[in-house]
Amino acid sequence: MMISRSNVRFGAIVFLLLAGLCVRGLAQRPVAPVGVEIRGFVEPGYFIAAPLQQDTLVVIDEYARPLMHSRVGLHTNVASASGRYVTHFGGSRRERYFVRRDGNLRAIDTFRLAPPAIADFHEGKVWTDTSMILLGFEEVTMDLTGVVPGGQPNATVLVGVIEEQTFDGRVVFRWKSIDHIALTESTSDIDLTQNYIDYIHINSIWRDTNGDLLVSCRHTDQVIRIDRTSGQVLWRLGGGAAKRNDFRFLNDTIGGFTGFSHQHTALRTPRGTIMMFDNGNLKPEPRLSRVVEYEINEVARTVRAIRSIIPDSVGFVPSMGNVEELPGGNIIVGYGSESGRILAHEIDRDGRIVATVRNITAAPIDPYRVVKARVGMTAVIDTITATGSYNFVDADSSTGVSILVSKHTSNVIVAAERHHTRPPVLTFSGRTPEHVLPMRWVLRYAPSGSAASIEGTTQFDAGVLPRAPSGGVSLYGRDSVGGGPFVRLNAAYDSATRRFTLARVMRGEIIAAVDSLPAPLRLGNTEPTVRVSPDAAEVVLSMPAADVHAEVSYWPLDAPDSVNRRVLRQRPDATAAFVANDLLPERTYAWAARLVGSTGAGADSLSWHTRTLRREEALPGELEPEADVFIQGDSIRLSWKAPRPLGKILVQVTPSVRGPINGVDFTQVRLDTVDAAIEGYDYGPLEQGMTYFWRVLYLDTASSSPWSPLMGFATPPSDGQALMPMGPINGRTITELPVRLAFTTSPDIIDYEVQLSQLIMGRVITSPISVPVADPGEILFDDLTDGATYFWRVIGKGSDLDTGHVAMFRVQRSTSARTRTDPTAEGLTMECIDGQLRIHCTEPPSHVDYFDMRGRMLSATYLWDGQAISCDPPPSTLGWFAVRLVLADGSIRVAVPPCR
Repeated sequence: MMISRSNVRFGAIVFLLLAGLCVRGLAQRPVAPVGVEIRGFVEPGYFIAAPLQQDTLVVIDEYARPLMHSRVGLHTNVASASGRYVTHFGGSRRERYFVRRDGNLRAIDTFRLAPPAIADFHEGKVWTDTSMILLGFEEVTMDLTGVVPGGQPNATVLVGVIEEQTFDGRVVFRWKSIDHIALTESTSDIDLTQNYIDYIHINSIWRDTNGDLLVSCRHTDQVIRIDRTSGQVLWRLGGGAAKRNDFRFLNDTIGGFTGFSHQHTALRTPRGTIMMFDNGNLKPEPRLSRVVEYEINEVARTVRAIRSIIPDSVGFVPSMGNVEELPGGNIIVGYGSESGRILAHEIDRDGRIVATVRNITAAPIDPYRVVKARVGMTAVIDTITATGSYNFVDADSSTGVSILVSKHTSNVIVAAERHHTRPPVLTFSGRTPEHVLPMRWVLRYAPSGSAASIEGTTQFDAGVLPRAPSGGVSLYGRDSVGGGPFVRLNAAYDSATRRFTLARVMRGEIIAAVDSLPAPLRLGNTEPTVRVSPDAAEVVLSMPAADVHAEVSYWPLDAPDSVNRRVLRQRPDATAAFVANDLLPERTYAWAARLVGSTGAGADSLSWHTRTLRREEALPGELEPEADVFIQGDSIRLSWKAPRPLGKILVQVTPSVRGPINGVDFTQVRLDTVDAAIEGYDYGPLEQGMTYFWRVLYLDTASSSPWSPLMGFATPPSDGQALMPMGPINGRTITELPVRLAFTTSPDIIDYEVQLSQLIMGRVITSPISVPVADPGEILFDDLTDGATYFWRVIGKGSDLDTGHVAMFRVQRSTSARTRTDPTAEGLTMECIDGQLRIHCTEPPSHVDYFDMRGRMLSATYLWDGQAISCDPPPSTLGWFAVRLVLADGSIRVAVPPCR
């Protein structure tokens, strides 16, 4: 092809995200494998570690599984706000910003600082119910000749900027470091005679109890408190190397050095103390990084170290690192640049390491922070202090766990958790159930073994379980998470309250399972023998339980050894559907279907027969719309000419689906049936910036046509949408080579490639070619096969955009090509003369727009001389390639001109 330009439970599971690894050319990068070791009472939550050079945000459970993942582009510094939001820094060489996401990792909005400030990855998180706090910096040119000996006359100084922005983007607080912190407050290791000076290096911001800001300034060895109203610095807490310090240390002197040095993540605890990760860069040898907690008297201006934790397994962490206190009092410590061995520890109130997140590869991972968040789960911690009922409910969600305490001998901390995943490995003592529901409960107790100091019953609410057959669910449990086989529990079920009750205080891991799966229920025509098209035999099954699949088998009665099998995944509407398109005409087929659970296929099956119709070649014709325009509006009328007025038309319509196939798989697309006399079908709602595919088939009581040729259409891109195919418009027939493929671009994407697949004998080849794009926005293909159909899409590197929608075009250069609507016949032709676009129209337009290469609409002026429009494309360094005309009658035409 020619192309133009000890008692340790170890849960270490090595994983690679499948998305992007099984598809040649996708931008997805492997996520580094990690191990998780649990050795004590850990608090509820999932670990989130965001390495600086990783483009996938991953939430990891105690089994080291990536439970939730989202391609977000290169990012770092993930934070969580009460499990409701997840925020992180993102950006590229051109842009830097913070993103707020919901608990399912779906992006909500993006925040940037007001120019000339630029976002700084060190901090950005939800600040209040309606606002974000953002850290940034400005590069300020300063004359330092009179400030420090040897200072440069034109030094560039990084000035810290803090903004609070409401969710709608209004700046309600702004603070600049240089207005309050002098350049000369930098510690002695910061060379102020350089041309480029990072003099303060803010690396964390914490919301104090009254709304003030606690700010960690690494290069001044200070934690400062800023008045939220005035911006005034109320005090400076400085370590032994700080130039200014407003407090007297009552202790914490080691090797002649007092306090902390080059710290990270200073925070206020619920006890009023201040905790931080003390890197210790300027301390004397041997340097050891630590977590330190200070009792602070802001009136007497004294501080006392009340806790110092130095994990002997880590040592000195010269950069990065963090500490986070969890709601129950445990702390998470991330080790930044030393995470080539250990990413993080979870440490309990007594200083014991109860969990370790470990790097099990030879390569460093180096996440800026490691946090633990209750996203994608429900968890409640409570302390049992007396007899009575304890319901583990959190705001508007419930774990579904209640403990009725009848005897109490000592206080016990209980963590109840409800997870939306089943354990990764399922073993059972006794008979194995056929399906385990995708959920598990976990009950933990502290101190260790303290569950024995309470007696009573445990109840589990079946109302929080995923969908399952009525009355067909049993509970299984084991005493520890990940340890040993599950045992069937003797649980009494009350159908009135929908609760399971166990006559003891449960601990460990509990799952719900269906012991025997029923046969699936067939929907639609359920007669013993159904007459179907050999090209469109649809099977629709009702699925009685969440996360079960179906196995469908079919074979001709006269060839029982020719069995075809398909495993059908369950759809969101609790059905499984399949359209067989490979049957022989005028044959009787036997069918069988059974459910497939998490532990294997069910024993019960469903069977039926179909009789295929005779195939004839009378295809529906005059299919519309043609592919010369983008479709406007919320819906579209698909039309055709049926070969006969009696009978039915089967219709399949599907949007482009992102996945490993560069094409369209109609075996997964449900059929719609229309009377042949109607000759039309309304489809919607349409999504903006999407490509669609459709086809139709005619049948009556005696015969069936093959499927029509595959048709395509598209909707205009949304503002700024990247990787959108712009030309040829989806479904178009190309009569001349080379073919110019044009697409929208993005400032966040570094490199592009185009994947091209050919449709052969009605099937897409499995190995598409991937070609790097030299000129962003377009690529030319010359050596294409006449009469062939091609699918193509664009892949972006280094961005969460990742993969664009699939589009289709045909190459038909021969005279036997099927006649398609010519834009000239519709009164519209285009030509470019000396950089000016001239559009010949039969009537004047009411409006003209351009799409630039980023998918943005730009207004343009034009002249109408009665026969044609003459206009200059809007100036753009990125080029342009699509024009939209709104004609006087309200119709809209979008086309790609023959030049840029």
